[in-house]
Amino acid sequence: MSTITKRDYYEVIGALSSFETSQEVVLSHEELKQLTEQKDSTEQKKTLGDKERIPVHTYLGSKVDMKEAAHASYDLSHTILGGYVPQRQLESLSSVDFAHYFNRTLDCDEALQIYDIFLPASARQCMLLSTQNEIDVRVKAKAKAKLERKQKAAAAAADSANGTDERVLPDGKIVRKVIVCKRCNRKFRGEDRMKQLKKHECTK
Repeated sequence: MSTITKRDYYEVIGALSSFETSQEVVLSHEELKQLTEQKDSTEQKKTLGDKERIPVHTYLGSKVDMKEAAHASYDLSHTILGGYVPQRQLESLSSVDFAHYFNRTLDCDEALQIYDIFLPASARQCMLLSTQNEIDVRVKAKAKAKLERKQKAAAAAADSANGTDERVLPDGKIVRKVIVCKRCNRKFRGEDRMKQLKKHECTK
């Protein structure tokens, strides 16, 4: 845990959530306390004072005093998710503030480092292998279906070219072309099956 002393609670949760693995990590009381420790108050005041606040809009249905919103400095040191946030402060927060606060960036190096700290490399390897196995199974299934379609088309073409009344399936079964009389249910096989159907007693 000493390797992440400089990291914030939300940085850790955000990094694990980006890999959808935050539910797999259980933090002890000491680890939570270490992650949520307050930084030096003077440093915090300095950073809050230096930040420029832009006028923000309301998105919770009530009006916001623009002067108050423009000059407000927000106390974001407490827990936003699950903790108490004053209504006036919440109303004056914008999506830009949330984006800056949660430090959402496209760079995933830090997220990968946090992931490696909390989850062993074997778990990561298992996830990669399972994903690769799923892809391999899908590719094989598609290739098998394509091959079966080609075989069926080739067999049908061969049957029509030869004029035979028998066809052998890939599993070895023999399929015969048969004409059945609708009146007496008699079956006629062979190349002259249509003539046999016309000449038999039922149609006379």
